[in-house]
Amino acid sequence: MEQHISELDTLRFGFRVAKINTFDDLPFEIIRKFKENGVKLIISRVLTSDIKLINQMEEAGFRLKDVQVTYNLNLGEKSLPANTDDIYHYRGFEPNDITSIVRIASESFRNYGHYSNIEKNELAKTKEIYEDWAKRCCVNKSVSDHIIVAEINREVAGFLSFKILTEVQAQYAVGLLGAVDKNHRNGGVFQNINLAGLYWAYKEGMKRVEHNVLITNFPVNKTYMSLGFQIIRSEATFHCWLEN
Repeated sequence: MEQHISELDTLRFGFRVAKINTFDDLPFEIIRKFKENGVKLIISRVLTSDIKLINQMEEAGFRLKDVQVTYNLNLGEKSLPANTDDIYHYRGFEPNDITSIVRIASESFRNYGHYSNIEKNELAKTKEIYEDWAKRCCVNKSVSDHIIVAEINREVAGFLSFKILTEVQAQYAVGLLGAVDKNHRNGGVFQNINLAGLYWAYKEGMKRVEHNVLITNFPVNKTYMSLGFQIIRSEATFHCWLEN
């Protein structure tokens, strides 16, 4: 079970945290094994279509924390719309952008996602979690391969990070963390950042692009639908606290 220990979350919270998304044993048995390994919190993300497993998890003490949908767009199957934005400049990441990107992430992701729904309120460090993720996207190539930045008057207005993965000898891009500064929202910046991401992925020979979105994040869901993305799966995130 040691391979499921999340070193990052364990360091962040000060106790052992495990992440497991595939259950080879019944949830009760998984819990027993993790207890023996000193785990205090289990985080799992499973397909919402697997109702049998979800019911077993609920019976074992897992609690729902968020639901996400995954959007996919196959590049080359349709022509990409033109970016007609002549106000903002869309470019690749530069080291001087880090401070602005971390600030935007901090402001945008307060009380967002499954970490913000941790029952132990004193542990809900959502702000710090997204700040850390944003910084790691900027400085660690094992986290993110590319970041697109929206800029106006030498000011970062938004960003979107990507990771390149491989399947069946073809590469595809997965959107990671992205947000728009509160002073630049509702003007199409996020949609155009995503469009710039599609241009980049196509130029780099990617087969497709996918993004995960909380189902309650209605503006972002609308953005991906308007760009022609289609939902290919949905997943639910659960937490289970263990009393050792």
